[in-house]
Amino acid sequence: MQTRDRRRPVADHAAETLGDRCEVRLADAVELPFNPMSFDVILWSSVLHEVFSYPGHNRQRVHGVLREFHRVLRPEGRLAIRDGVAPAAGTRSGSA
Repeated sequence: MQTRDRRRPVADHAAETLGDRCEVRLADAVELPFNPMSFDVILWSSVLHEVFSYPGHNRQRVHGVLREFHRVLRPEGRLAIRDGVAPAAGTRSGSA
């Protein structure tokens, strides 16, 4: 198992908590430090809303992340996306 988080305190906490059960690296999701076809599964959890909320992060960046996930997933690999934040009212998916 590996985890990615660009925020040093979160990565440090994960490394301390998980110990040798997990390798923790800081990385940008559009430039993952892995060879092509390295993973069977990618779980992208509680991140999608963050990508859209930071300055400079937009739909093109999300497309870049998804392209990178495609690059590192093995054939027949799976991508699971989980995000628990509701879309804002008036946005495309949050419209009434």
